[in-house]
Amino acid sequence: MNELKYIIYFFIALFLGIQLFIPEKNIGEINPKGSFENEIETPDDIRKMLVNACYDCHSNNTNYPWYASVAPMSWYVSGHVEDGKAKLNFSTWSKYTKEEKQKKIDRNADLVRRRWMPMHEYLGQHPEALMTNEEVEKLAYWFANIKIGLEPKQCIDNP
Repeated sequence: MNELKYIIYFFIALFLGIQLFIPEKNIGEINPKGSFENEIETPDDIRKMLVNACYDCHSNNTNYPWYASVAPMSWYVSGHVEDGKAKLNFSTWSKYTKEEKQKKIDRNADLVRRRWMPMHEYLGQHPEALMTNEEVEKLAYWFANIKIGLEPKQCIDNP
């Protein structure tokens, strides 16, 4: 019985000790200069879908759930946010080249249409990110119709 007591104390101390190693939160300016929305005209309904389903992992401003303050879950969430931002960061959109932007836009259309984004484990904890089939198609269609860097065609009569 004494050994069990020490084992329990050990795990309590270990759990309390790892709480000292909470990663830095990803909390920055909501719509900074150089962000996606400052470059791409985004309708309100699309913006709402992006904020609810994408921005927590793909921007410099994450809305954290309560469990993201408790290790080891904080490490898991932080890792997902860092991975997401490394692949696409809507807050630093202006830093991408035209080619990178178009590639990311096209990839988003595909990922959304296939329902690979947002990730299923994210949806389980964020019901606001759930989208209907119509919303998925609308967002995917919207992404698919963005063409980066194409100049508007000029009328022959109006050079």
